Amino acid sequence: MTMIVGETNTDGSGSAANLTEDNGTVLDLTYFYSGSESDTDTLVSDDITISETNYHYGRISVSVTNTAQWNAQGLKEFYIDSYDNWPFDNYYPRLFISNFVDVHIDIASIGYNYAEAYTITFAIYDAKRGDIDLSALNTDISTYITIVPYSNGASWSNLFTITTGESVDSVTFTTEGSAYEAGTTKYTEFDVDLGAGDDTFTFDLDAAASASQTRYVDGGEGDDTLVLDSDSDILHFANFEYIENGSDDAEITLTLSQALLENNSALTITDLDIEFADDYSSITVTETDDDYYNVTVVYDDESYSFTTNEIDSDWILAS
Repeated sequence: MTMIVGETNTDGSGSAANLTEDNGTVLDLTYFYSGSESDTDTLVSDDITISETNYHYGRISVSVTNTAQWNAQGLKEFYIDSYDNWPFDNYYPRLFISNFVDVHIDIASIGYNYAEAYTITFAIYDAKRGDIDLSALNTDISTYITIVPYSNGASWSNLFTITTGESVDSVTFTTEGSAYEAGTTKYTEFDVDLGAGDDTFTFDLDAAASASQTRYVDGGEGDDTLVLDSDSDILHFANFEYIENGSDDAEITLTLSQALLENNSALTITDLDIEFADDYSSITVTETDDDYYNVTVVYDDESYSFTTNEIDSDWILAS
């Protein structure tokens, strides 16, 4: 694995993907490659701290933290690839990356694979933007990605692009766990492609600052689940089969439109308040035997159906 830190974006047009050995600082990971007899090891180099914790049965956690000020010159960007195996030559590796403005992860290939049940976890804290490409991973490697964004405003890019492969993958955008003030994820944008497999996308961000922001996720092939821990707001999504309320006690609103219904056929929606962003021609509700309702919404000559356990009384009156 190669880790590089630096700063290539000086005018809003570059990204951490441009970091190389020539224009950035390559972190020396030799200490970790050599193996360790202790459960926890920490390497401090200038303003970068790398900590490794080993657990039983091939479980390992690696944390990379920028301990300088967020957005500090020369430490804004973080790049990682997998051309060396550590720490991925374990059953359950977890990688935590904290306090970088821009993060680029390209896991192009892993030459060593312990078992079919292999999983990889990534957690990125307080990044403004990033690019994660896991599409080339083995199909039997499941990935868990958590993004905890932080932003200093609408200027420059707030976009995360994430691409996963054909395995069972989980991607979460959340406000929980940030080291900074609340409310800045209103600037966060994302474009997520979950690929094939039975995937899950969890959404828990502040309402968007602008209706023109990009907040899009494609579930791809498979039985995919969208979990809402906050109102869907301007969230655009396609190719999902299930939408659920992920909060234990909050009332969450899902906003549907003709375009969303067209791009997500045969939806099952659970424990969510449903609103419509556009005017429909008619709506029909039929109760099923399992406390759910079949709902058909008509826009002009086009009709769309979904199943839900929560309905608006006005829908019944309209029926």
